[in-house]
Amino acid sequence: MLRLEAIPKAIKIVVSAICLFLIFMIPVSRVYLGAHWFTDVLGGFLLGIICLYILSYQYLKTESK
Repeated sequence: MLRLEAIPKAIKIVVSAICLFLIFMIPVSRVYLGAHWFTDVLGGFLLGIICLYILSYQYLKTESK
């Protein structure tokens, strides 16, 4: 299994920056293009944060054993 410590720091930074860019720009573009209402995008964002929190908690809980 690939551990996070084995990945070079430069690659972590680049991947994180790309992910953050996509996380914040895609919802903006969906509202701007009229494909979704702002409340739909906000609801999806909050649901994603909740799922991420639950999955991160489970991952960290199993890794500490």
